Amino acid sequence: MNSNFKYTAEDVSGALDVLESYIQSVLSETSENRVDNTVNTQLREITKTIERLEKLKISVPESLLTEKSNLLSLIVQPSISLELINEVYTRLNVLIENTTIILKISNNGDQSKSRRSKLPMTKHQILRECIINALMEYNGSADRNTIKDHVGEQLKDKFLPGDLEWRDDWKCYVWQNRVCWELTDMRIAGILKPKKKTGIWELDDSYPRKS
Repeated sequence: MNSNFKYTAEDVSGALDVLESYIQSVLSETSENRVDNTVNTQLREITKTIERLEKLKISVPESLLTEKSNLLSLIVQPSISLELINEVYTRLNVLIENTTIILKISNNGDQSKSRRSKLPMTKHQILRECIINALMEYNGSADRNTIKDHVGEQLKDKFLPGDLEWRDDWKCYVWQNRVCWELTDMRIAGILKPKKKTGIWELDDSYPRKS
């Protein structure tokens, strides 16, 4: 692995999107695989009936065999890979520990970083309003780059010094990175819908759409 390779904010955000999609798919599969107790009860009764008919040497109705097959299909579902789930859990814990260390180091960083962090930046409420305006312009949904471009147009004459700092490690301006994180915060707050399609951000239905 090339240790000099630098990940951008887009790379990290994209990876988090993939992880979020995977976790949501597992939750969905787990929910779909829950079988009502009545299914098990019906299956037991049908199995007993079939066994009794076979002992009496009576032909088992095709409909009964079909019903048994249908009930079995409800129970025997593809299993979730517990090994993979455990690996995700373990590696996420390691990442959380390492991220915590990075945060502590950052909070105790050098003075130049401290001075730079104190430069005035656009308030997150304003960024949020601009994001909502951008999404409404596109009938409620758009990809991240489209949203950033629209926010940039709204604030092009209003950016503060801290917004316009270029970060080599992110390969973007501070305000662009903050828009990415604001999108995530808005999803958590319920302003944006839970992610359904990778890379697409959508306003909650409570916000009006263009007619």
